[in-house]
Amino acid sequence: MNVKNKKFSKLKIIILIFSSYCLWNIISLHFEIINKKHELEQIIVKYEIQKSEYADMQDSTNEYIRRICRKKLNFVDPNERVFVDISKK
Repeated sequence: MNVKNKKFSKLKIIILIFSSYCLWNIISLHFEIINKKHELEQIIVKYEIQKSEYADMQDSTNEYIRRICRKKLNFVDPNERVFVDISKK
């Protein structure tokens, strides 16, 4: 009986150590998931800010190009009527 109890006791210790290890891994992974979710939220916020800034910059760039084309290259919009004052000559 004594040998059986020692084997059973060793088995209990091994199971206890393995369970503790598994529990520790589960808890640490849970905290890692929480941290990664927080990082993801921060990255999404930064992405939205950059996306907004890019759209603003794109609009201002297009407007700048349009203004230069009108002034220097004398481009006009489709269906736009251009009146030239000839009295200044």
